[in-house]
Amino acid sequence: MSIKGVETRTRILREALGQVSKIGFEGLTLGPLADQLGLSKSGLFAHFGSREELQLAVLQLAAEDFRREVLEPAVHQSPRGLRRLLAILKRWFNRYPEGGCVFLAGSAEYDDRPGAMRDALADFHLQWRSALATALRQCQQLGELEPEVDVDQVAFELFAIAAGGHHDYRLYGKQAGGRVKAAVERLLRSCGAAPEKLIWK
Repeated sequence: MSIKGVETRTRILREALGQVSKIGFEGLTLGPLADQLGLSKSGLFAHFGSREELQLAVLQLAAEDFRREVLEPAVHQSPRGLRRLLAILKRWFNRYPEGGCVFLAGSAEYDDRPGAMRDALADFHLQWRSALATALRQCQQLGELEPEVDVDQVAFELFAIAAGGHHDYRLYGKQAGGRVKAAVERLLRSCGAAPEKLIWK
């Protein structure tokens, strides 16, 4: 693909991701998207042959953004243990005001619809929970959490807290943030985390 072709494809995906954050994956259609970008519908089809192909590419872009903006900075800038885990969670929760979580919203759209989108969303969530479990396991290795803690279960519970926080933030606004933080701290304390270690930076 030419440099211009790559640039056009990137522009399409960025615009599409912006729309998905507002209208969902199912609201994304090729005709209005082409009009918004000043492209012909056939020109857009040259990059994405179907709506599902476009939706999958948008989901992949969102996953790349998520890793670059949430996981990688926390891993590179924070020491292993609770500080890193809290840095990951803070970056995750801070994305709520940016239009919500396309992964949680997409799951609500596709959880009962077998197909490529459902499979891709399920795979992303599994990878993300695995990353949370890894961060929790590192906390155990440093003695910051009890060794008998089931990290996969705690990763599930953190995910559930985040999903509830996303729901409340979209409906009720910023007050959800305090409840999410309190729920996370209560969960981690129940796993052996010392209160003085639960510092959100």
